[in-house]
Amino acid sequence: MSLPARSPAPADVLGPAAGTARRTGRSGALRVVLPLLFGIAVLATPLAASGYPLREATTILMYMALALSWNLIGGLCGYPSVGQVAFFGIGAYVTAALVVHLHWEFFAALGASALAALAFAALIGPIILRLNGHYFAIATLGTAQALGQIVIMVPFVGGPNGIILQLPLTDVHIYYLMAGAVGLGLLITFVILRGSWGYACRMIRQDEHAAAACGVNATFYKTACWGLSAVVAAIVGSVYAVWITFLNPPSVFDPLFSLTMVVLTMVGGAGTLWGPIVGAFLVEIADQYLWAHLLTAHTLFLGVVIVVIVLFLPRGIWPYLTGQQGLSWRSLFAGTRQYRV
Repeated sequence: MSLPARSPAPADVLGPAAGTARRTGRSGALRVVLPLLFGIAVLATPLAASGYPLREATTILMYMALALSWNLIGGLCGYPSVGQVAFFGIGAYVTAALVVHLHWEFFAALGASALAALAFAALIGPIILRLNGHYFAIATLGTAQALGQIVIMVPFVGGPNGIILQLPLTDVHIYYLMAGAVGLGLLITFVILRGSWGYACRMIRQDEHAAAACGVNATFYKTACWGLSAVVAAIVGSVYAVWITFLNPPSVFDPLFSLTMVVLTMVGGAGTLWGPIVGAFLVEIADQYLWAHLLTAHTLFLGVVIVVIVLFLPRGIWPYLTGQQGLSWRSLFAGTRQYRV
């Protein structure tokens, strides 16, 4: 007597569609759970930590906001700025000058610093964004370094001697201000990715000439993204100025800030909403651990991270977390073949 045929399992019937559905469900669940957990953690941290741990948490939030800032131009539009620290420095110095010399309230000075960075980005954006690739990167680096030298020659902001900014803000206040900058960066990125603006940015990142041929106003979209990234970076710089209380050009126009933004975004996943958050958290936690326990390894850490990400994880960690891309030895080495020069 023959046995009845085995009923096909759902996976046999659906085939690849089942795997796609599982990945979609996993991605959707992560997009719901991650914001909830992140929001709870951000709000609860000052209740459970103080002193050094709270300052470390503030540092992580600062780099999350800076990574989100870089992601708006480097991740969404594919323009690799290494001079994002220019807007960070503008925010810090405009706030310090307005509060110390003109006696503005802090939040008014913070708003003015954001507008100043936006105006600067709108002024030079149509010019400098005509470049792309390494030419654009070098131009942005030169712009940031030029601003640092200009500040040295301006006595109103302290020149080479710097400027002291002291306000009655506690570490908890600074922490929540940094959290607000992160929230603003997430909101801007979410709005862009959810609308036609996001599709235009993806087209520019893939092939700007093809995007222009399809009717996309590339100059407008990439200048707008750069201006919004400048606003976020300037707000972070404004809060940072109050936090460190003493400003001089090397402390806020340090190119390492720009390099760190790039690394954090690439680690998490450039062009995504949560990639910069994940990258900043993982890299900063590892960096602080190595700094505390292995000082020599700490100096090598950033360089090793850059090499590993470029070679093996060019899309960052986020696609693997959401299941958009499977993790295997083949997938790790696929990046070296796809992106080799």
